[in-house]
Amino acid sequence: MSSPPVAAAPAESAPVENAPSAWLLGVLGLLATFTAIGLGRFSFTPLMPMLVAEGTGTSVAVTQGAAWMMAGYTVGALVAAPLGRRWGGRPLVRLSLLVILLALALESLPLSLAMHIVLRALCGVFGAVIMVLGPSLVLRSASASGRARVAGLTYTGIGAGTLVSGALVPLTGTVSSASLALAGLAGLAVIASLWFPVGPPQAVASGAVSGGKRSASVVAVTIAYAISGFAYIPHTALWGNFVAQELGRGVVLAGHHWMLFGIGAISGPLILSRVAQRWGVRPTLVAVMATKSLMVSLPWLSQSPLALSVSITMVGAFSPGIVALVSARLAELGIERLAARWGLATTIFAIVQAAGGWAHAALYAHFHSYLPLFPIAGASLLVAAALVAFIQGEQS
Repeated sequence: MSSPPVAAAPAESAPVENAPSAWLLGVLGLLATFTAIGLGRFSFTPLMPMLVAEGTGTSVAVTQGAAWMMAGYTVGALVAAPLGRRWGGRPLVRLSLLVILLALALESLPLSLAMHIVLRALCGVFGAVIMVLGPSLVLRSASASGRARVAGLTYTGIGAGTLVSGALVPLTGTVSSASLALAGLAGLAVIASLWFPVGPPQAVASGAVSGGKRSASVVAVTIAYAISGFAYIPHTALWGNFVAQELGRGVVLAGHHWMLFGIGAISGPLILSRVAQRWGVRPTLVAVMATKSLMVSLPWLSQSPLALSVSITMVGAFSPGIVALVSARLAELGIERLAARWGLATTIFAIVQAAGGWAHAALYAHFHSYLPLFPIAGASLLVAAALVAFIQGEQS
């Protein structure tokens, strides 16, 4: 039995003629997300204690820097789609990669904490621009049969960047050396962006694209994706303190868990894209959100070493996997409107993620424990899975 194509273009969208190799497009997308998220954002997590140790700033001040970086990501998500329509996606992706490269390189200089925060906020802004425009460019440039592979490879970059930055930064020993090493890796993406596709011209949306059932499905997927931004906070922003402090198991084990998250994030998009090719994007997305709900809640049920390792690895796999599946589902619902819809979804995700950070902080202040936060986040994912499962649009 033949497997259903993932993210196939609807009948009203123009076919992609002479599409580039899916492997080439996937690697280009991988390098873009590797730099935007893995280097531009997630490398700040292992860099924060180094800034404190070198006397650049206090723990509180460095944590505020991370908040400014998240704010920058929200701004970038808001402006990416309008700027892309005006100046084109490919030039903006290239510019954004170059800005992240320069920001990382400048961090190797003896700077004040305020300057580090400014540079990381810029990484947040331009990282979001890449995440909005880059994946949609490579997906729209791929043939319908190759989009699952392209999506899987593209979002593997998030996990690869997380794993590499998590291993590389502590090994370098200083903020200056770490920043130079990160900038060198970003340089590879800047060079690769010379081959970044233009993408086919976007068609004018017809009534069939924006009408009834399909619009309802787009809204449901967008809301579900935003909910996932709330639900993964305990396993990212809070996990280190949960393991090292509340459970008293030390920063070394917490660091090992961050590596497990990165390993999961590398494999997740590739495996799930293959599953989606066989079973379809929407059923796979529903199953992943429901299973991730259990994995997010697992630390509340058991704090054994095995349970914690399974939980952080699987959440690491499912987090970028959901990103890949959501982009593929939005492509199914209208490839010609993917850039705008993906930009909106990323913006709402960023806003909910930022608000979710404050909500989790308030919940922690109320409970004086991280444990109740895990089932709350897990329950929210069940709502997200139900939205995707029961609100269906027209089939592509």
